[in-house]
Amino acid sequence: MDNIWDISFCEKLYEKELYRKEQIDKSIQFPTTVLTLLISAFFYVVKTSEFGVLRDNPFCVNGIFFVLFATAFIVMILLTIFFILMLFHNKRKKYLYLPSPLELKERQIELFKHFKQYNLEEDKLSKKGTKYVKRMFKQELIEYYYSCSDANQKVNENRLVTYFYLRRTLICSIIFLFLAIISIII
Repeated sequence: MDNIWDISFCEKLYEKELYRKEQIDKSIQFPTTVLTLLISAFFYVVKTSEFGVLRDNPFCVNGIFFVLFATAFIVMILLTIFFILMLFHNKRKKYLYLPSPLELKERQIELFKHFKQYNLEEDKLSKKGTKYVKRMFKQELIEYYYSCSDANQKVNENRLVTYFYLRRTLICSIIFLFLAIISIII
């Protein structure tokens, strides 16, 4: 099968997905920082707050709201940690990479050896045979680029969906922390 795309186009697709991978990896830093700040803020509020009204009557409306919002905050924080771990470790699917240069060289030598045995000239591959081997090798390389780019694109899309849920749980955590603090203050 002849490809209508040249190898440079396939290489750009492959490199684009690896670039997206790097961008996703870099984007994890901000939610991790915000998560650390939220947990610190929660413990600071719990430690420094005087639960005077709540100690006297733990079943008052403020106490119930605080426990409710604090529990929701903790659940959201745990979900956020789960999504961060999913992004860091990416257990569902793995990225594909091109074979090592040594493997590519060995494959090229293997192709030359294979077609050399059908050559009439001794220890030499004809020009036509050499062109054919180069075309076959280029075709295989393009196929590597296709398969790696496609697999990496799917992995990146899954990671972006996970990142979306991470941001969503982080925002919910901020809201529940704010509501828990308000329930203490009021």
